[in-house]
Amino acid sequence: MSALKHARFLLASSSPRRHELLATLGLTFDVEHYDTDESIREGTAPEDAVRDLAERKYRSVPDPTRYDYVLTADTIVIAPDGRILGKPGSVVEAREFLQSLSGARHRVMTGVCLAKPGIGYRRVEHDETVVMVEPLQETDIAWYLTTGEWQGVAGAYRMQGAGAALLRRVEGSPSNVIGLPLRLVYSMLCACRFQFDRI
Repeated sequence: MSALKHARFLLASSSPRRHELLATLGLTFDVEHYDTDESIREGTAPEDAVRDLAERKYRSVPDPTRYDYVLTADTIVIAPDGRILGKPGSVVEAREFLQSLSGARHRVMTGVCLAKPGIGYRRVEHDETVVMVEPLQETDIAWYLTTGEWQGVAGAYRMQGAGAALLRRVEGSPSNVIGLPLRLVYSMLCACRFQFDRI
């Protein structure tokens, strides 16, 4: 990974959590955000949806060839009833999301797209974590909504903040729930370097 310190690297994401997580790998990177259609076609399998969202974010980068590497990601929450929960559009919707997750297990998926634009290389993967939420009283939900953490985050909670108080157990990658599965990203970067950049 040390050789990547001198690469021109772009993280195309507006998420401060992703910025912080990627920085823990010791990488230096630019951060940009481009508007992307995040709609999901009804009936799309979650695995396909989250991979497609990550790849769409890559395609929204105006001139990716300015960089040696471009990384994009998107996270969704799959409710116990199978619905895909994105970012709530209102406090009413956030309350409904939390009610649907209360006392049950749900899945969190993050799609990751890693590209080496100069040679046309692109790889898309995803990771999955299972999260168990405590049975929530209406007072619990009302309190959490006052924190404002529900805004701009899939499933209406943030595990790395006050939302941790709502969770009983996490099975799998915690960083995946936060928004960037570090083990997967590390593996993708190592595989790419082994294939193309051996020195």
